Amino acid sequence: MKNRENQRIRFVARKKLDDIRESLNVKFQNEPKNYFFQANLTLTNTTSFVQLRNSFLCNKHYVCIFTHDCTAYITKLGVPDRDGILNFDDQFQFKIVDSNFDIQATLYSIRSPKTFAYICSCFKKKPSMKMVGEVHITMKNVRRNKLILQHPDFPTDAENNCWLSTKIEVKPKWPPGMKGKLKIAIIKNKIPGNFNLRWCIMENGYFKCYKYVPSKYSKSLVDELNLRKCTKAKKVYRSNKKMIKLEIVMSVCKKTVFLETDNDLEFNAWLKKIKNVMDFNKLWKKVDADVNRDDLELSIIPEE
Repeated sequence: MKNRENQRIRFVARKKLDDIRESLNVKFQNEPKNYFFQANLTLTNTTSFVQLRNSFLCNKHYVCIFTHDCTAYITKLGVPDRDGILNFDDQFQFKIVDSNFDIQATLYSIRSPKTFAYICSCFKKKPSMKMVGEVHITMKNVRRNKLILQHPDFPTDAENNCWLSTKIEVKPKWPPGMKGKLKIAIIKNKIPGNFNLRWCIMENGYFKCYKYVPSKYSKSLVDELNLRKCTKAKKVYRSNKKMIKLEIVMSVCKKTVFLETDNDLEFNAWLKKIKNVMDFNKLWKKVDADVNRDDLELSIIPEE
């Protein structure tokens, strides 16, 4: 009888998810997508707190539903401990989100009729689902330890607030790379360097310099710069020549890099791409739960 009851509870939860997905598909099917600074976000280690002394919330089963655009996920059934803490061990991935992402998390309680009621009514009574509260996970609150759940119709005071906590991992989709021939000089720890003509490839936040055109059999890599450690990129004039100046701060040294292009068109393109990488890294460092200091790069391996 208990297994049958749990099956009926899970059925109600899945039906709720299907209804939400259907409404999301209708809402977003005709909206254009214009993504910038893309990344895949994964929600892990989700926990929630409910006030067990509140008779409305004093139920055995809970589920949390996450939605973003036309994607929706539901957690497994959760049962609070004696302190009202719910642990959802699921992982949910939202693919290709931009900096204006808005993930809605809604916690529901599932009220189940007593077992004897099933017997008396020949299983005609069904479990009912009620919203506990909801919260929108955005760039503004993503790093908070606790997100307060609010019911749209029943505002709660501070003492009766329920909350949700989750960890977000980031797998960035870096801006398109760039390659070309540049004159480059690297000053390491104030030791001057000479300008050399190099074949340069910028991708996934790294700037690689080669002696010759890189091929399958001969890479001829001379230097590799981590643009995710770049603190400044600007236009400067050196010996009456327009250049791009980069300042890269590593854990053991500081590098100043000068880049010289053949024409203004290439100059503007390189400078724009480099600044995009810097802005991209700065943005997603605010989101990734494993990054706690500004001088750290993203802890997740970038996606190709």
